[in-house]
Amino acid sequence: MKKSALLGLCLLFLCLFTTPAFAHATLLQSTPSEGAVLQQNPGAVKLLFSESLTPELIELHLYNWEAEQIELPPPQLTKGNASEAYAELPAGLPEGSYRVLWSVVSEDGHLIDGEVSFALGQVSENIAPIAAGEGSAETVDTVHIIAHDAAESILLVAAGLYLLSLYAKRMNVPQASELLGRWKKAGWALLLLLSAGELITMLIILEDDALSRVFQQGELGILTETPFLVTVLLQMLLLLLLALPGMMKSWPALIFTLLTLNMAQSGHALALEPMWLALLLRMLHLLSIALWVGGLFYLLLLWRRPLEKSLFRSFFLRVFLGSSLLVALSGVLMVGVQTDWSAVLAAGTLWSGLLFSKISLMAIMLALALVQSTRWRKDAQKLSYPLLRIEWVFGLLVILAGVVMSMIAYP
Repeated sequence: MKKSALLGLCLLFLCLFTTPAFAHATLLQSTPSEGAVLQQNPGAVKLLFSESLTPELIELHLYNWEAEQIELPPPQLTKGNASEAYAELPAGLPEGSYRVLWSVVSEDGHLIDGEVSFALGQVSENIAPIAAGEGSAETVDTVHIIAHDAAESILLVAAGLYLLSLYAKRMNVPQASELLGRWKKAGWALLLLLSAGELITMLIILEDDALSRVFQQGELGILTETPFLVTVLLQMLLLLLLALPGMMKSWPALIFTLLTLNMAQSGHALALEPMWLALLLRMLHLLSIALWVGGLFYLLLLWRRPLEKSLFRSFFLRVFLGSSLLVALSGVLMVGVQTDWSAVLAAGTLWSGLLFSKISLMAIMLALALVQSTRWRKDAQKLSYPLLRIEWVFGLLVILAGVVMSMIAYP
């Protein structure tokens, strides 16, 4: 068992220090510039990004005003500047409007895309919309998002559940393993399956032939091309540790805490300055959410048991109060480190919308918690089970909003 503990601590060290600081790639400048009307063919399309790029992970597609794709040579990096990609334009392009659809995989493993429009000679009167991508590509993206969201939600709930279980045993309250029963093995298998789904779909998104190159040709180096893939591999390794004899019984709280800390490496935290503060705040934020939502789930599991509710009333009230305050405080500080509130209020982006949705959901959860706490303080039997379920569902929505926010660009 000592070896297991040592292995767990080594993995903690890996989770904290193996992934360098990365951010989402941002388009800084394009040539031609957005909306430019040129009198002659510029000869090439150039895109300058905020970070170095990998040539194999860049795509540029040119469309005319009739939404017809025009073949371009493979994009290349400008010599001496790995942050700039370019593709030569065909000679003899007729006058009219053109659109360049670009996509790159940033160093943190996220797929970023956009569009640059320009015209030669004059702007076309009628510009046809470009058809949506192929259904198979959209399906892969959807599966990836679902697997990623579901895995992180389950991990956070499990982390909170097992962490609280360490202290709940002092009050002779049933432990998480006992309450979950056979479902804990099913949950472990589901998490491993979702993690494998994240890995496979990310490989497909990165390169069309990545799967065959990894599993048929043995090019394992592809698995370390992006920090996101490394994070998923660590996640799968930690989950496999739980399959070792005695690990699920003795060390679930440690393993799920490591999984939560590993999760903190994804998203924007490691790209910010000071990095230690951004990382610390994200870890605190995730662990606080885990305790809050995991505590609600723990209470849901306990509520159907023939137990004296007053025995653990004060414990859970302290947990909910402390964790909700930490979630709010760390969230506010994270926004301050990551961006500024004036930019968030003025942006009107998806990220801003998700942030305000998350704040609204947390406000509703706090209101429900206040109502529930008031009832419970008066009578240990008056806690509303339906309201508890609603509060837990809102907690899951908060987690999902946070996961999506970590995957998209912020103001």
